[in-house]
Amino acid sequence: MKLNIISEDNYSAVYTHEKSGFTTKYYTKKQMAALYPSHTYKVVGAIGAVKGEKEAGKERLSLEDGKGHNLPVTRQFAITPATAIIGYVRVKDNVFAAIVKNVAFKRLAIAAAGIALLTFGAWCAVNWYDWFPAKIEIDPNAVVTQTKETPVNEDITIPGYTVITADRDGRTKWSLQNPEGNPCYFQVTLKLADSNRRLYQSGLMPTGSTIENPKLEATLDPGTYDVLIQYNTYELEGAHRPMNSASTVSQLIIQ
Repeated sequence: MKLNIISEDNYSAVYTHEKSGFTTKYYTKKQMAALYPSHTYKVVGAIGAVKGEKEAGKERLSLEDGKGHNLPVTRQFAITPATAIIGYVRVKDNVFAAIVKNVAFKRLAIAAAGIALLTFGAWCAVNWYDWFPAKIEIDPNAVVTQTKETPVNEDITIPGYTVITADRDGRTKWSLQNPEGNPCYFQVTLKLADSNRRLYQSGLMPTGSTIENPKLEATLDPGTYDVLIQYNTYELEGAHRPMNSASTVSQLIIQ
């Protein structure tokens, strides 16, 4: 049984079957969604990249274009990972034949492009600091006392401070250090342990430098406070990438 294509003025795409020369205009899936938002139409079968029917006893259907080319219409069809419905052509009122196309190459190309993009992104992430080195802002209060003969250690030495004292105006009696021989810059942050409120943050401290009596950013009432001292470290050379971080526990006494 031959099905004839009902011509529509608003078909917006063209499908051509290369082997048979069958050509027809059709509604795209977007158009069908606009024409039938509730999906109130029937699909009699599909043409294109679908396997022919093997069911016995059923009348075979075919679809004919305006130039006498025919394609078989498969009543029961399934969409595979390599195929997709690209649109529909009307054969009766509210009855359509689906047009199925092999999209394996397109999907493979998209997947390959996605992998290439992810690979490029990872490559950029790895090399970002080499291309755009972090701006080094040395703390102006950091005084370097390291001698040139001091060798650079492989391990990072973290100083321990059990008690830090300060007056009500936030002036501390604290000798903050990046020990000689450390293979990194220090950035030191002092925070209240219970609320994570920042009390002080240094700029970058070169290895072998000291900041004497830094002033707190916040004013606290007299008393004893549990605090955390956080050390962020950065490479001395090259891109100055972030390295390890560490925290120590101390007490801050406001007198």
